[in-house]
Amino acid sequence: MIQHDDEVREIAYKIWEEEGYPQGRDQDHWFKAEAVWQERQDQTEHMADDVVSRPDLAASKITGKRRQAPEPATRCER
Repeated sequence: MIQHDDEVREIAYKIWEEEGYPQGRDQDHWFKAEAVWQERQDQTEHMADDVVSRPDLAASKITGKRRQAPEPATRCER
């Protein structure tokens, strides 16, 4: 929980700076920051789900290149 609050505080501070340091809007900035934080968490979870379900996409997210799927095994006939 401490990490969450610290991250939200940093985001709220950046919002406050971007809006020109207005006074009396601290709650508005905090709620906006929480929404931004939650959106980032949702994106991170979604990316993690992609990595687990699609290992070929994991390589592309890291390297920018999609890994080739292995060739299907062929049966040797005698």
